[in-house]
This record gives sequence, C-alpha cells and structure tokens, in this order.
Amino acid sequence: MLERNLTEIDNRLKAALGPAQVGLLNGRPAVRWIMSTRRSVDVDRLMAERPDVAAAYVRETPVRRWDAGPGMRLVAPDAEEGAQ
Repeated sequence: MLERNLTEIDNRLKAALGPAQVGLLNGRPAVRWIMSTRRSVDVDRLMAERPDVAAAYVRETPVRRWDAGPGMRLVAPDAEEGAQ
C-alpha cells in the first residue's frame, strides 16, 4: 500500500512538471526530472549469438535477497532445512 501511494505521488509530481525539468518549491529547486539515455548490453542476444564471448565475461557475485513478506519468520540458518 505504501509503495502504491509513493507511486501515485511520483506520478502526480511528474504530471505537474509537464515538460519542465525542474520543479520549484518556494522559488527553490525541489525536484528534477531530467531526460537521459542509458546504455546496456543485451545479454540475452549476446548469449544467443556469441555464447563464447559472453561466457568469457560472465561474473558471478554472491547476493542476499531480503524478503519480509506475509508468512515470513526469522529462523537460525541451521534450524531451517536446506538453508545455505
């Protein structure tokens, strides 16, 4: 619910800005919404067309995922079956 409210507020601010890039509050810049371009590698296409090249650049990084959704409970790592 909170995330939905934040999204609604973001959308209202963006609509109020229209084509402007900076929104003012009491005459001072309060928000910016600036157009930019992001470049990224199309990994799926690279893997399909040049798996040899893609494999040479694969990097694995351990990550931890946070999940605090309904039904989640805290348990010691050794108490949960199959925990890693």
